[in-house]
Amino acid sequence: MNNTLKEILGGMSEGLVLVGFDGRVRYSNAAAERMTGLERPQPLPPGPLREAISRIAQSPNADAAEFVLRESSASVVKARCLPGMQMGEAVVLLTESRKEGLYRQALDNLMTVIGLDLREPCNQLAGSLNALIEDQPELAEQLEAVNKVSELLGKLADLGQLWGSDGFDSEDRIVLHEMLAEIWTELSPQAKQHGVRVSINGLNADSAPVYGSRVWLKRALEECLREAIASSAKGSNVEIEGRQIGQRIMLVFRNLGFYAPPEAGSRSFLPVPTVSAERRAEAVIGLNLCKRIVELHGGALREECEFDQLDFVVELPTGAPVRSNNSELDLAQAKRYAADMSRLLARRNKAKDAPAAG
Repeated sequence: MNNTLKEILGGMSEGLVLVGFDGRVRYSNAAAERMTGLERPQPLPPGPLREAISRIAQSPNADAAEFVLRESSASVVKARCLPGMQMGEAVVLLTESRKEGLYRQALDNLMTVIGLDLREPCNQLAGSLNALIEDQPELAEQLEAVNKVSELLGKLADLGQLWGSDGFDSEDRIVLHEMLAEIWTELSPQAKQHGVRVSINGLNADSAPVYGSRVWLKRALEECLREAIASSAKGSNVEIEGRQIGQRIMLVFRNLGFYAPPEAGSRSFLPVPTVSAERRAEAVIGLNLCKRIVELHGGALREECEFDQLDFVVELPTGAPVRSNNSELDLAQAKRYAADMSRLLARRNKAKDAPAAG
C-alpha cells in the first residue's frame, strides 16, 4: 500500500481493517485501532469477525456480513465485512454511533414510570385523603406529605422532558412585569401564610419583552419566587428587582431577611447551614428545572448568597432565544422584536420631547 493511499485511509472517520484469510490484520487505520484495538499483524480473536472472514475465504462471492462488533454503555460499533480487492483478503468497515437515542428512550421510559406508576397513584391518594379530611382532620399532615411528593415527581418529570430538548416551539411575546404580577397574585396566599412581604419594582410597560414559551418561563419564575418565600423567616422581605441592561433583562429575587429554620420547611436552593440536607436535596430538582427552562430561552440562572441575603438572578435576552434551526420562525420573531423595539423607542422619544409640567 503506497503512502498516499495510507494517508487517505488514515484520515477516514470510519474504521477500515484489511484482514488476510489467515485471520491476521494486514492494515488498520487510526479510527479502527481506536474502536477495536486491532493492529498489524495482530491475529483476530475468536468471535463473529473471525467467523465472517472464514465464510468469505470459503466463498469469495458471499454477500457482505453485518453485525454488532462491540457495544458499551456509551456507544455501539457495527462491522460490515466483505471480500477485498486482492485475493486472500477481506475488508472490514467499522462505524461507531453514540447512544444518545438509547439514553433518550431510557429517560422517556423512566419519566413515563414516574408519571403513571408514581405520580398518578399519589394524586389518587391525595384525592381520597382530601375527601376524608373534613371528618378526619388528623389526616391533614399525611395529605400535605403526599402533595409534596406529587409536586416533586411533577418537577422531575418536567426536567426529564426538557433535558434533551434544544428549544421551545412557542414564540410567545412575554411582558415580564405582567407575568410577575400574575405570579404574585397566585403566590400571595403562601407569602401571607409565611408572614413574608414581597415587593416588585424596576419593570414597567416600557420594558422590552422577551420571547419564548410563556407557560414554561412562568413555571421557572414562579419556582424562583416560591423558593425565595419558603427560605425566608417570618417578617422578612422578598424583593423582585428588574433591570434592563442593553438587550438583556435581569431579574433579581432577593431575600432581605434571615433564612427560615429547617423545622419551618425551608427549601432553599442553596446549601446554607440553616437548611436541612433533606430539604436541600429536594430543592435541587426545582433548581435544575428552572435553570434548564431559562437556558432554553437563551438566558442563565445563578444563585448568590452573602450573609443573610439570598438572591436568585435570572438573565434573559430581550430578542429571540437560541432555538432550533427554524429560519421562518426565527425571521418572524425577529420582525416582531424589531417592531416592539421601534414602538419602545418611539414612546421614549415622545416622553423625552414632551414639555415639562409647569
